[in-house]
Amino acid sequence: MNETQLVVECLSRQRYEALLPQMRQLFGAAFGRDIDARLLQWRYLGNPVDDLLDFVARLADGSLAASYSASPVVLELAGQTVRSALSMTTMTAPAFAGRGLFTRLAVMLYEHMQAHGYDLVWGFPNANSHHGFISKLQWCDIYEIPTMSLDLQQTKAPRLPLPGDQVRMDPELELDYTGVAAGESRHLMVRRSREYLRWRYLQHPENEYSFYCTARGTKVSSYCITKVYQGSALDIVDLMAASRDEMALLLGKVLEAARAAGVKRIDCWAPRHHFCHSVYEKSGFALAAPITYLGARALTNARISASDLRDYSNWYLQMGDSDVY
Repeated sequence: MNETQLVVECLSRQRYEALLPQMRQLFGAAFGRDIDARLLQWRYLGNPVDDLLDFVARLADGSLAASYSASPVVLELAGQTVRSALSMTTMTAPAFAGRGLFTRLAVMLYEHMQAHGYDLVWGFPNANSHHGFISKLQWCDIYEIPTMSLDLQQTKAPRLPLPGDQVRMDPELELDYTGVAAGESRHLMVRRSREYLRWRYLQHPENEYSFYCTARGTKVSSYCITKVYQGSALDIVDLMAASRDEMALLLGKVLEAARAAGVKRIDCWAPRHHFCHSVYEKSGFALAAPITYLGARALTNARISASDLRDYSNWYLQMGDSDVY
């Protein structure tokens, strides 16, 4: 089958839903494992940002040769909205590998995004795709994000304030999360509306998360979201702390719950330029694997400069900002 017999298509939401069986088949062919249709529906059709960003190359019989997609996400920088998308899974059927379909679809998707007012595409390339993003798609390397890890079997309990009733659980995310920020942060970060948090965590079809917060009445000031991983590890997937003191309260509650559940290790991302890093460090967390590439490509220059984009100290990212955790 030659490339001239392929048709490239920009999918609408309705078209994506109709192609879900073929998407699952393509994923299985590309990666040798199945993917739950609910996960695709959640990521692409449940996203509170209505845009669907996916280009596919298909055969005349409707089967898919390749797909490249991005997931729209609103970023903010010092209160200013930045329209962006998180680069998602690249899939190519083995019979079409090595024909440049990924690059072709990515270029077309980026042109489409630029025409529709997107400022940048960003994400976390793995070791297999990193070279292609940098060398063929004009992405810039921003940082290699280390994991911070606490071995609960080897580390004595850190001296953290007892949370008492100052830390609450909010399992249905019913409280008011408006304006919650990472301290006095003016970093580039995902805008965490309650609608976004509910979609990203509460509505996830496979993972279960725990929600800790400090609040005055119904108004949340800081929160921490965790997920058990492989039974014995705990990921702190999202932390937005207004101060060191409130972070210490949240972390104390998380550690208390982790020890009670028999968790052996806690992992997180902690930007080195934010106070959360030193709070984690003081609590016994240390740099560890895995290390995750962070990269981006600017599509416009209207809202963020190239120098600001390339500087990791301008970002505030958590594990939950990726599509993995």
